[in-house]
This record gives sequence, C-alpha cells and structure tokens, in this order.
Amino acid sequence: MTEEKERFYPTIGVKSAVNLGRKLLSKLLEKESKDDLEILSELVYKIDIMRYIEFKDFIKTELYESCKNLLENDYLNCTSAYFMDFISQCLLMEFYYFGKKNSEEIRNVIDSFYKINNLRKSPIHCLGIYSLEKAIDINYNGNILVNWDNNLKYLVKNPMYNEKFINLIIQHFHSLYDVYENKENLLDIIFRYSLDKEILNKVVMGLSSNAYLVSTRGSTFVPLLIKCLLKLYGEQFNDKNNGEPVNKKSKKSFDSVSTNPISESIFSIVNSNPDDISSILKKISKNGEFQSYCNNNKIDSIVVFINIFDKLFSIFRLKDNYLQIFSSLLISMKALPGNVCIEVIKYLNKMLSSLNTSFANEYLIKITFNNLVYQKDFVNKFQTQQAYVFGEFVANLLVTKTQIKDYTNAEKFLKYLTDYIKTTKKFHIDGEVTNVDIITIIAFYKMFHVMNLKRHINEEYFKELQNIFISFASTVNSIMIYIPNKNNQEINDLKILEKFASLFNAISIIKFILKEIDMDGEIIEDKIVSQIYKISAKCLNGSYFHDLVIATFDTSLIFTESFNFLFYAHHSLNKPFQVLKWKFLCNIVKNNELLMNKVLDTTFTNNEALQELLEALKPYSLDELDLISIFKVIGCIATKKGISFVPVVPYLMKAVVSILPSLENIISSLTMLKTIIKNVRNEKNSLNQVLPTTILLLSSIDYNDFKSKQPKFIITSLNLLVSTVRNILKCDNNKHIITQASLISGIIGKLVKFISEIKYFPSYNVNPNDILHSEHYIALAIKSLKLKKDIYRRLSPYTLSVALGYSRKLTLPYMYLLMLCDKKGIDLVSAKIPLSDRQRFKIIYQQFTKYRISVG
Repeated sequence: MTEEKERFYPTIGVKSAVNLGRKLLSKLLEKESKDDLEILSELVYKIDIMRYIEFKDFIKTELYESCKNLLENDYLNCTSAYFMDFISQCLLMEFYYFGKKNSEEIRNVIDSFYKINNLRKSPIHCLGIYSLEKAIDINYNGNILVNWDNNLKYLVKNPMYNEKFINLIIQHFHSLYDVYENKENLLDIIFRYSLDKEILNKVVMGLSSNAYLVSTRGSTFVPLLIKCLLKLYGEQFNDKNNGEPVNKKSKKSFDSVSTNPISESIFSIVNSNPDDISSILKKISKNGEFQSYCNNNKIDSIVVFINIFDKLFSIFRLKDNYLQIFSSLLISMKALPGNVCIEVIKYLNKMLSSLNTSFANEYLIKITFNNLVYQKDFVNKFQTQQAYVFGEFVANLLVTKTQIKDYTNAEKFLKYLTDYIKTTKKFHIDGEVTNVDIITIIAFYKMFHVMNLKRHINEEYFKELQNIFISFASTVNSIMIYIPNKNNQEINDLKILEKFASLFNAISIIKFILKEIDMDGEIIEDKIVSQIYKISAKCLNGSYFHDLVIATFDTSLIFTESFNFLFYAHHSLNKPFQVLKWKFLCNIVKNNELLMNKVLDTTFTNNEALQELLEALKPYSLDELDLISIFKVIGCIATKKGISFVPVVPYLMKAVVSILPSLENIISSLTMLKTIIKNVRNEKNSLNQVLPTTILLLSSIDYNDFKSKQPKFIITSLNLLVSTVRNILKCDNNKHIITQASLISGIIGKLVKFISEIKYFPSYNVNPNDILHSEHYIALAIKSLKLKKDIYRRLSPYTLSVALGYSRKLTLPYMYLLMLCDKKGIDLVSAKIPLSDRQRFKIIYQQFTKYRISVG
C-alpha cells in the first residue's frame, strides 16, 4: 500500500482557509468529487475552528445552506452528507467549548432540517440530527432513527455515500448502542462492508477497545459482537455455486444464496440460545449431508477471522459460555485446508486452556470423532505433523475441565476408542500408519496418562479401565511392530519414519502405565522399544541427517519425538544420555526450542555442569557451529540463576560481529546480548566488550526492513530493542555511556520515529495498542537521560530531529525529548530540520507549550 503524507492545514491562515473552503465548495456544487470532499474534510477537521472564527462562520452559513439545498434534491447526495457531518461537529464543538451556550442555535438548525422531506430518507443526516438532539437533551430517545432499517438497504446506490455512512457509524456506534433497537443489523452492515474493504480487523479492534461498550455494556455487546462475526464467518463457506465467498458475490441478499452444510450448521449454532446449543449439536451430528461433506477450500478471509477472534480474547469474560465460537470454528474445519485448520486449532487450544467453559459437550465430541477424526477425507488433508497437532488438540478437548479422572465421565469418551480398536483389527493394513492412527493414539494415550494419576488416590480405580487399556496397548503394539529397521534417507522412507516417530512418545507413556499396573515387559514387545531407542539415538546425532535431507525435509517431528523417548529412557529404562554437548544443543533449538526446558531440567543439569558447558564453547571455531543456534542456547541458559557468562564473553562478541548482518540475525543476537548485559553488569572488563558491540548492532538496524515483516515479529522486535536500550542506560558507571552518547542518542531517535511510523502507516498492519508498552518504556528511557551527564542534554536537539516521524501528536517520548531541550536547542531544531518536518514539529511544539502552561 502506498502511503500518503498528511496535509498540514493547522499552519494555514484563516483567510487562506476560508478561500480554500469556498473554492472547494464551488467545485463540489458544480461536480461531486471524492478527492475534493476529502480535502475539505481534512481542512475542517485539522484546523482550530474555535480560533478561526471566519472559517467557523463559513461552515455555519455557506456549507449549512448548501447542505439543505442538496438534501432537498437528493437524499443520497454525498456532498450534502459530508456537509451535515461538518455542521453537526462544528455546532457540537461550540456547544461543549463554550459551556453549552448555543442550545437555541442548535435547536433552530434541527428544526430547519425537519422541514426537509428527504431528511428521514438520509441515514447520515438523521445521524447528524441525532447527535445534536442528544447533546441538548441527554434523555432523547432517538426517534429520528426509527425508519433507518427501511433506508439502509438503499445505500448501495451511492458507494461514496455508503462509505461515509459506515465510517460515521463506526465512530458513533457507542452513542447509538442504547437507543437503536436493531443493533445486530447495523453491525452486520458494518462488518460486511469492512470485510469487503479489507479493514475488518481494524474496525473490530476499534469497537472492542471502546471503554463504554466493553466495560459498561459488555454483558450484551460482547455476545452481539461475537454473534455478528460468527454469522459473517459462516457466510464465507457459501461457495456451492461458484467457489466464491458470499461477500464477493453479486448484490443478492444473503438469503438468496444457497448454503452448504457448514454454513447451515454455523448459522443454527449462532442463532440459538446458549442453553440450546447441545440440542443443535445433536441435530448436526445426525445430519447426513453434514456428515458426508468435506472440502479443502482456500478462503483467505478465514485467517483474518482467526486473528480477530484471537485479539478479542482479552475482552472475553471467564464466566461466560463460549461454546458457540468453539463449535463453529471446530465444525468449519471440515471445509478448510490442513494449514488453515492448524491455525484454527491453535486458537481452540487457547480457549480450552484459558476459559472456564467445558467444551467437551457430548455431541461435540461425537462430531469430533465421527465427522472429523474417523472421516478419511478430512484427516487425509493433513501432513503428518499437522495430524500430530490435531491429535494433541483432541486430547486437550477430552481432558480439559472434563473431570476425566473419574471413570464415569471417561466412559462416554472411551466408546470411540473401542470403535477404533474394532475397526483396526478388521481393516488395518500391516506396516501402515494412517493419520487416523496418529490422531486417535495421541488423543487416548494422553487421556489414559491423565486418568492413571487417579491410581494414587484409589488403587482399585484403574482396574475398571484395565481391559480397554490393554486392548489399546495391544493395538499400538500391532502397529509399531512394523517400525523400519533401516533408513536410507530417501524422502519416502523419511515420511514413513515420521509417521512411526509421531508415536514414540505414546510408546513411552504406555510402557510407563504398564509398569504402574505391574505389566512391565508385557503387551509392548521389547524389540519395539529397542528399535525406537536405536532410531532415537541416531536421529539426535547431529551428523545423522545429511544436508540434502535437512534442506528438503522437515525433520523436527522426528527429532522432537526422539528426544522425548530418550528423555523417558533416561528416567525409566536406566539408559542415561548426555545432553550437554554444543552440537546437540544447537540441534535442539533448531528443531524445537521448547525442548530446552527439558534439557535444563535438574535431572539433566546443574549450575556447575552448565558452567562447564560454557567453558567448553571456547575451543570451537566460529564456522564449526551454527552461531544463531548458540545465541538461542545462551538465551535459554540465561534463565538459570548463578551462571556467569564472563568466560565466554570474548568468544560471543567475536561470534556476533561475524554473522551475516540480516535483520533476523541482528534480532537474534540482541536477544542474547540483552541477557548478557544484565549478567555481566558488575564485571567491568566484560561489560566493556559487550556494550560497544550491542550499541553497534542497534545503530546498524535499517528500520525499512521491518516493512516486509509480520506484525508479531515487528512487535516482539520493538519490545526487544527498547528493553535492550534500557539495559544499556542502566549501566551508569560505564565509560561507553558517555563515549558512545551520540550513537545511543541516534538509536533512541530512530526508535521513537519507528514507533510513530508504525502508528501512522497502515501497511505495517500493527494494532497501535500493541506498541503502547514499547512507547511507554522508550519514554522512560528518554526521561532517564536527564540524570546522565550533560552530553545527552546537548545532544537532545539532534535526537529530537531524528525522532520526528509522521506523527503530529505530542506523545510521551516527544514530550520527554522536548523537556531535555533548552530554548537554544528548540531554535536549532526549528531552523535545521526539513520543511515538512518543521511543520510537524511546530504542531507538536504548540501542544507541548499548552501542556507546560496547563501543568505549570
């Protein structure tokens, strides 16, 4: 998206503003133009109309008369709609600015519009009248909005008018919420329009951040918001006719578009009461068309919805029932490709772990197994790793908030395992591991593992489960008996090995439970365990997979499950293995960084062993190990207390300056350096090596490189950069805080500018609320500069000139930067910066001056 620089009308003179306004009015009366309307809109909203009396009178006279004349001729005239917005806002500003003294003038304006026949046909003019009526009478019941529903359907006749209406409704929705009855219809219109214009995320975030709607009306607003989003989500699957989502189809109403079973199911869930969802799910589970339906549609908007639901999580209330969202998203996976299903699963897992709702509804479980897990067309769209993730999700669904440890609650779930065992005995092909096998075995071995914990409370408990568990273990044994003995590292062989590897951890847990019930050495054959141990030991060897395999095949699942099995063998099979080797640790963080939590477990390591590991790093040459992996390992070790990095600081600093200077590598290096600065803060010699390297890396960042990155990476990186700068500034007694002051000032200036650009440019696709943390802490870092040597005060004009981004608002970082500058510094900034920045600076400085006057 191309960015446009703002027009800086606050610097325009009053006569020039009036003349420009009249020229634009003349052009608009001649021919309606969106560009001219937007220019006039910016002019009205960006200059101080309370100070520019002549321009205010221009709005209240010339624009006012033109607005009425145009409305009389055409109720969907966009120019008149814009003018109505200008007039109402001008009168309201005057009303509140001067202490509600112009009530009579507002009443006269309202009455003059009531005389126009077309008034009630124009939703925007009605909205303007409503705003004025509400201002002078707080108890106004919104009578002007009574016929809105009849007129909203005509908005599509004028796209410009429709766009303006949607923008105004979003802005005023909170004020309409208590008086307008058909709020659901209004939200439906807003969301459909926003999805079509690809601004749905922005609109929903704006509504969900409104304090009045969420805090005061949250009990009704949040369910309404979710309902409207889910309806629109369901519409995305109406692709029976031409494979095109309904929002991209012709101007037909939704009712005229034929729906498929997924949409029908979602709509039936959404339109039901929370107490009736169970009966709705029962009907869905018996719907033959739904049962047989499976598709692999690529619908780009689905990921947008998942991201929106994820961001809405903060306004969910723990006590509320969110089975509607959970059921709708789960059902929708029947029509989605495997990679999108994984995104849905991530969100569903978040709901399972964070909300009080028990989502394991009897009929939802039935749908999960009969219509998803045991439907081959569905599970076959998953790759092995995706099937593994789906199996973990099913396990979470079965054991989370279900009281699964009680056999009576588990019995209704175990019948699906019984069905699987019977089917496997009859139809399973020897030597084959299917996605159905992977998902089912992962789900139920985790379930049995949780249930086995009950044994320590009641020894008789597990006897009721013993027969079905033994049948389950026997089935797993019959599948794993065909685990390959050899691997020639061909891709097809690796795919087969990956499927078997996905069940390695299942074998270890099943073996553990068998030992608990005194059946160790039975059911699961010893040769299977021995073969898995051999394969796991080989797979964890850094040189086992050759480079071509690593480049063309993702070995992370094989690696992870091999590690998990050896972790079990280390504890339960008396087969210890050494983890504290640099090549091994580098392999771990490459494949699965979360495994480092197990590596750093006290059963494997202690502080003394970790200190020896750090010492063992020094003999390695820089090209012998993957340096980025080393940085990640160091970052993980830094979480352990009592570890000193002093012995390896010289090695690490050489490593940092030798890596390829890409943005990702710099961020990885700074992640490590941030922790090392804390660690060696009291070691002068080490700190003298770490600080210059860190400052050099920070100053070398090209912030334009962030434009092509994902929002999550941008936010995480920004938090890291700000945190690193603060860690540097906390090293008060170090000489580099003074000798490198100019570089540090430049780094701070660039960070402030980057924050302002993220907020200004929509192409970053970052929610401004997500960077408030960074903005606050960079402001605190700037504030701390007052306590440093005088050099930072002398450099503050330079820092401020670098920091001027595209913002024209006095933010906290700008305020503290201005506080650092003296009068000469301000004059220097005003004189030396470019013209566009000078105009911006003038606006910010005027706000700063007003702030200083108000606080004394």
